[in-house]
Amino acid sequence: MNLIPSRKINFLEPDEEEFTLSHKNKMYFILAYDITKPRRLTKTLKICRKYLNWVQKSVFEGHLTETQYKSLMKEIQKVIKPDEDSVITYCINDVHYLQKEVTGIEKNELSILI
Repeated sequence: MNLIPSRKINFLEPDEEEFTLSHKNKMYFILAYDITKPRRLTKTLKICRKYLNWVQKSVFEGHLTETQYKSLMKEIQKVIKPDEDSVITYCINDVHYLQKEVTGIEKNELSILI
């Protein structure tokens, strides 16, 4: 049985002061969706790309302020049908506790995760 090797992504630890200034009031989000109709899927994809980094077919990640997150979700709620589609978000308040592991092909490799 051959296993696909996985790669751990080591997050660069930026200068603490620089990190604090650039990410003040921002939280790290992971968003995944399952949209049933192609038209709503395309619209949802475009909305998510405005706010977050695309990493898999239906998965996005990145830093957002609370206001940006609310705007993102407001736009998504206008497009999706809650009885047919789903959007799941995970919020991570402290990226020092985040570890990402990729097995197989990384769809949209980021050189640095901020």
